[in-house]
Amino acid sequence: MMTMDQAEQLIDPKEWRIRGRLRYGGLVYGPAEGTPSMPLSDALRYERAGHLVRMNADGSYSEPKTTRPEPRSAEEYLRGRDEIVLRHILDFHPTKKLLQEMFHLAKGTGRTQYLLMSLEAIGLYAGVKAPQANPR
Repeated sequence: MMTMDQAEQLIDPKEWRIRGRLRYGGLVYGPAEGTPSMPLSDALRYERAGHLVRMNADGSYSEPKTTRPEPRSAEEYLRGRDEIVLRHILDFHPTKKLLQEMFHLAKGTGRTQYLLMSLEAIGLYAGVKAPQANPR
């Protein structure tokens, strides 16, 4: 539970970094822009939503842990836009076989060339000898 002092306390914008974009006070801020001054309660709320990250003393920051469940199949990985598919791959590290299945499913369902090339590159980097070969 937050006390009244915490709710009224303003953050030091140098201690926070914007992830993606942040809509605050009628303006939209991006990662290259400075963090706006705001009450600590607002900053904590945006941190929970994944829009802000608190910087460590050495200038680094740790990415917030994902609360999404891990996709269990190629179909589940391919739900959503290309950016979401790639984010799930980065977050959950699917197996080589699952990467190959995703490539074939994406190719068969008419996904973008960008996603197909990305899946092929990720598969090659993961050690899949022939990402375009049938996984079955």
